[in-house]
Amino acid sequence: MGNREEFLRYAREELQLKAGILKASSTLYETEAWGFECTDLFINQVILMECNKKPHELLGIIHHIESEAGRIRSGTSYSSRTLDIDILFYGDQIVNTDDLVIPHPRLHLRRFCLVPLLEISPEFTHPVFLKSMETMLSECPDQLHVYPIKDSQ
Repeated sequence: MGNREEFLRYAREELQLKAGILKASSTLYETEAWGFECTDLFINQVILMECNKKPHELLGIIHHIESEAGRIRSGTSYSSRTLDIDILFYGDQIVNTDDLVIPHPRLHLRRFCLVPLLEISPEFTHPVFLKSMETMLSECPDQLHVYPIKDSQ
């Protein structure tokens, strides 16, 4: 919702200020909604950071950034929002608590995550599935389109 590219720029800048060093960022991709019916297209991007926070500290920073961007969390169902930041991986760490699961538990089901992830980190191996990003994308059941936005980043 709103100025999608501006929200992504804001998120990248805030993450760099509060959580670490940006090492790489994918192209911006326009994608269909995943998990719910919506006529709006979403913009997605994956970034790679050298993070100086622990996973739960990072989650708190992310929630603050989303809130500052006007995101209102409403229940557990999917809906349109100004900004949604997910921690896909935290190196090869595995975290499984009530409020945080890393690697992201639905990453392997989402082309909108796997396509940009493959772009910036093709050699990375999922620490649970022990599969490369290329293999995970080839096995992904999601068939929604993921369109690169020209001249992005």
